[in-house]
Amino acid sequence: MDMDILKSAIYKTGYHSEIRAKALCEAIKIKYPMFTNKICMTNDEHQLSIFQAVDIQLATNTRHIHQAMGVLLDEQSIPSSAAEPVDLMSAVLRVGASHGNINNVIDASLENDRKIDMQELMMCISTVAGGIKDLQVLHQSLVKAAENGAVIKG
Repeated sequence: MDMDILKSAIYKTGYHSEIRAKALCEAIKIKYPMFTNKICMTNDEHQLSIFQAVDIQLATNTRHIHQAMGVLLDEQSIPSSAAEPVDLMSAVLRVGASHGNINNVIDASLENDRKIDMQELMMCISTVAGGIKDLQVLHQSLVKAAENGAVIKG
């Protein structure tokens, strides 16, 4: 099993969040040198514990590690918080925009060398996850409309 996707997600979470790495270390109560060893993509000896992986995602408000684990385990989770329905037209427009974003990210990844590297793959996964959330909002909006007996005209 190729663990590069997980290593890339850990690295991205540690170094590409809005929180600086040293501040993140303080938030999750780990010393900076140990932190850099644990999130280094080439270091197989020092790795985050599952608890540290959860802590770092909570501190950065990201789910890159979780998404990478879902890819590796062939399991995708559904968020525990139900998608809040919005008006139907807004939901449809959000789904259309998400699909456009997905196409743009994949096209941009393939543009130069016709390959998708690990960082680009993580961006694609994250963008598709956003599209899934938008589809969930559309689904909830349609369910709400059906429960209210709404007739939708085009």
